[in-house]
Amino acid sequence: MNYLTLGVIGHVDHGKTSLVKALTGVDTDRLKEEKERGISIALGYAYLDVPDGKIGVVDVPGHEKFIRTMVSGATGIRAVLLVRDVKEGVKPRTIEHVQIAEVLGIKHGGIAIPKGDTGEEGRRELAGVGSQG
Repeated sequence: MNYLTLGVIGHVDHGKTSLVKALTGVDTDRLKEEKERGISIALGYAYLDVPDGKIGVVDVPGHEKFIRTMVSGATGIRAVLLVRDVKEGVKPRTIEHVQIAEVLGIKHGGIAIPKGDTGEEGRRELAGVGSQG
């Protein structure tokens, strides 16, 4: 059985935790304060079964106040999934999280652009999300 640890990174409120929940069925925001504030504060963990093994998913906080928590969670990952909101585009933590992944030597990753159906047509085209309708 193969195993991969995937870090879900990106700016605050770009949809990291919602994407992890959609993929794994696990709400990684488990603390009362996270629920009240609507942001991740602690590292969140979930697993995804795939045909030849498992993917361990680490959902890292995107808020600037929790960048140290993000770094501690990113230390053990082998690949990243950068989550970028189609409406907001690249933001400060987007860049910072990518730079941290580079410094940590993470060489594999991808980009997820959730909320594609909510963006303006021009931004959806740039993001590679086709017309709805």
